[in-house]
Amino acid sequence: MRTATFVTAIASAITALAAPAAPAAPVTNVANLSVPAGYVWSIPDYLGYWYYSAWVSVSLNAPQATSGNVIIPALSFTAPCQYIGGPVTFSCNQFIANNTDNRSVSVTIRPWNRDDERLFLDTTYQFTSGGSTYQVHGTLFTDYTTTPQTLTVIPTTLSKVG
Repeated sequence: MRTATFVTAIASAITALAAPAAPAAPVTNVANLSVPAGYVWSIPDYLGYWYYSAWVSVSLNAPQATSGNVIIPALSFTAPCQYIGGPVTFSCNQFIANNTDNRSVSVTIRPWNRDDERLFLDTTYQFTSGGSTYQVHGTLFTDYTTTPQTLTVIPTTLSKVG
């Protein structure tokens, strides 16, 4: 009887080895996206003030950067993007140099806050990398000025949106 049990156990083991393996669980890439260290937006000629409505003039420049497997394309404007109004969100897409891949930049002018007396512009740069859509977000906040200023913005978030 012991021999039969042993043979049955061996046969079961061989059958198990010959059976096709169960499919592996799908691999989920849970990359922790972050803005690369040292990545900044340069604003060479910022103007902005709020007098019953906002007036802003902004250009953005940024180098190409990489975060994990996400490539953030270089960004530069061909001319300043200007807007009068607010609070409002407006597009600066027409000013993106070499925009052959449908990148976009939107700027939101926040409502004026008399207590703070600074102009806040929330900016989103959207692009495609590796077949997925991503956004980099940053906020410019400064005193209003009618004299051109050179500013630097350190974007705060990188997120996958599609």
